[in-house]
Amino acid sequence: MNILTFRRTIRPYALTIAFSAIGFLFVYLLKYLFKIELTKLEMSLIAFVVTSGSVLLLFPAVFKIPFGKVSIGDFIKKTGLYKPAQTYKFVFLGIIAALFPLSGMLIGSQLTGKYVFSFSTITISQAVFSLTPGIWEEVLYRGVLMILLIRATRSFHKAFAIQVLLFGLAHIKGLDIVSLIDAFSVLILAIAFTYIVYKTRSLIPAIIFHYLHDTFLFAVQLPGGDYFGLKDNALFFSSFWVSIALSILVIRKLSERFAIHGQYDLYTLGDQQPYQQDQSTSEEKQQKKERRNKRILLINVIGFSTIMFLSFNESSLFVQIFIAIFVIGNLVIFFLWDKIGRNVELQINLLAAFIAFVTSYDYYSRGSRYVYWVWLLLGCVYLVMGFVKKRKGDSHPVETAN
Repeated sequence: MNILTFRRTIRPYALTIAFSAIGFLFVYLLKYLFKIELTKLEMSLIAFVVTSGSVLLLFPAVFKIPFGKVSIGDFIKKTGLYKPAQTYKFVFLGIIAALFPLSGMLIGSQLTGKYVFSFSTITISQAVFSLTPGIWEEVLYRGVLMILLIRATRSFHKAFAIQVLLFGLAHIKGLDIVSLIDAFSVLILAIAFTYIVYKTRSLIPAIIFHYLHDTFLFAVQLPGGDYFGLKDNALFFSSFWVSIALSILVIRKLSERFAIHGQYDLYTLGDQQPYQQDQSTSEEKQQKKERRNKRILLINVIGFSTIMFLSFNESSLFVQIFIAIFVIGNLVIFFLWDKIGRNVELQINLLAAFIAFVTSYDYYSRGSRYVYWVWLLLGCVYLVMGFVKKRKGDSHPVETAN
């Protein structure tokens, strides 16, 4: 491959990655090269306008990346930045997905014993600053770059891996161990961003997810992000990584349960076609699903009844009544399952997790530390049971080649 061919090959990827930071580069030149004094809010607004204008004016008509010369409207639609039917579902999924990593960071910060919440960490400046990465990193990385990589590799999985790796590398701030671990965490977060686009065929939930994460990023960390020593960093990053994994499970479960799918397949090898969901469900699979749901109800009843019996003397009256109602409700649903005829697996498990966490807090406040841990672990088990998909296979219809 000669230099000219190499340049033509690498050009679309280099431009896509570079233009994700074009607005902030422009602000940097204004501030440090031309000595113009700017507040963070002013810098954020300028960066957003410059990035938006550059991408929308140059990529569809001048660079012709990745669809050739198209209108701005076609560019927006084909990269996934269109308004899907029932948009509220996509927005809601993005909000739920963002809550898990933010909660994981908050828990990790609290476990260090140094966390102090301050409203000063939630500012208009940070909210405006987050618009540029929240919108345009998603358009360029999860939209343009993924489409280019799928065409080049002829494989969704290879494109997925390369794209999140490039996203992680683009966020390296230094070569010390903490900076590298932080970049690795961004890489893991990019997996969740890409997965939510893959499952929903839309950039809308990923943009909401990314924007909320960046907006409230500093509110759930130690002041200044100062984590000292192995213990602090291990608590924070491990909690963060686990929460991202839970977010991915939630994305998978909710997108399938509530049919949160856009009108077009984004990650295909050919031209985009309107998505047609296969509605066929075999009678045998449906029967297996209902038997599994009934087993879950029975496990809930046995699990809660057993632990309730073992810790009865330490339980408050409120907790006893709370669990008794839950157990009775499960038994009623179990015996009237055929008449109810509805899938309540997710709701039952989430309710079980909620009750377990409430009970755990009750025991913790009463000083029963060992019982507190039992209930806390039980709540985590039910939370995972609610979102883990047990049957093999994936309902996503995108075809890929290896």
